Amino acid sequence: MSRTDAETRVDFVTEGEASVHYALTHSSSTEWLRRNSHILVMDAGGSTVDSTLYKCVQEHPLKLEEACTSECTQTGGVFVDREMSNILRQKLQGSVYGDEDSLEAMIEDFERKAKRGFTGLSQTSVIKFGTPRYNDAEYGIQRGRLSLSNDEVKGAFDGVVKQILDSCSKMINGRQIQHLLLVGGLGYSPYLRLRIKQFLGDQGTEVVVVDEPEKKAAVTGAVIWFTQNLVSGRALRYAIGIPSTILFDGRYAEHLQRQSLVLSNPDRKLYLPSLTLLVRKGAIIEENWEAEWHCRWNPSLPLQANGQFSAILLAWDGPGDQKWLTDPRGDPVFGLRTLSTIVASNSDIYSAMKAATGPTGHVWRLDFSIRIWFKRAQLRAQLVWRDNGQRRTGPVSIIPATKF
Repeated sequence: MSRTDAETRVDFVTEGEASVHYALTHSSSTEWLRRNSHILVMDAGGSTVDSTLYKCVQEHPLKLEEACTSECTQTGGVFVDREMSNILRQKLQGSVYGDEDSLEAMIEDFERKAKRGFTGLSQTSVIKFGTPRYNDAEYGIQRGRLSLSNDEVKGAFDGVVKQILDSCSKMINGRQIQHLLLVGGLGYSPYLRLRIKQFLGDQGTEVVVVDEPEKKAAVTGAVIWFTQNLVSGRALRYAIGIPSTILFDGRYAEHLQRQSLVLSNPDRKLYLPSLTLLVRKGAIIEENWEAEWHCRWNPSLPLQANGQFSAILLAWDGPGDQKWLTDPRGDPVFGLRTLSTIVASNSDIYSAMKAATGPTGHVWRLDFSIRIWFKRAQLRAQLVWRDNGQRRTGPVSIIPATKF
């Protein structure tokens, strides 16, 4: 499959969005999904918990829209295993079975059985390891079985559960949530379900779990998502912008602070590096959203027809609107990162290069635009320019940043 085919024929969907499609399609009834009602989807996996809040914007046919920016919390099933490992290491300190090999075998059995079946209501949980000849009565080991109290197993869960409940509280933020859909590997934990139900208390929120293996729900949900696409709008988790320049104005203190960063152009005017935001963080991006920005390039030499040029898209993760690329010292602004690089062939836009006369003499000028939009949840772009008064478009490649 060529790059062009891949960009037009391959789509990606989060497990949470796929799961909500599966759950709604296989639910016995969706009558509870009234216009303006909310459903919170929490994808509790191994190392992250992704939470997305949806609002029903249309009943027939059903359409959902992200109500706010989704959230990703660095916690999950792996952290439960890690904490249990710490508990066992401390509990068995001094035992002949406190060695690393025995501890590793215990954690493997805990992950397969005790962790998945723990309800928070049982008196003891049992971990099997080694052979029936393994005994150490002083440390609760009999015939290769280690007994753990209810409080000990809770201790492995509670740090993770607290982070999940904090995330849940942040997403709800005073809203009335009719349903909470819990998916992902840790989402099948009876103890996590119990704690979430206790946390929601009398708010009238029903906790829904997909009664299918998680992989089947995600895979089938992805197919349903592709054919039905119930989500019509998604909230951006970051602002999107482009590097640009603004005229230097000595009347403003923030400009004077950056005087050492001043740039000069062929028009002999002074500029400062800046950031132009195309869309703000938290904005609801619908299927018909697009942005187009004009670029003027003044190279010292004409473009080579067999070459290529690029433009950078930036992501701003911080609060509010950011307008500078750097701080006054010229250091990168914390929270501003490269989102992707847009690369295009010179051969498409070569004819748009024009010779011009500037204050410094002969210059070259290239005017073009870059249009971006989202196809479902994926960023798309194309090159736009004018040739003899006619609007032309050309393909570009979007190369995601490798570091975040």
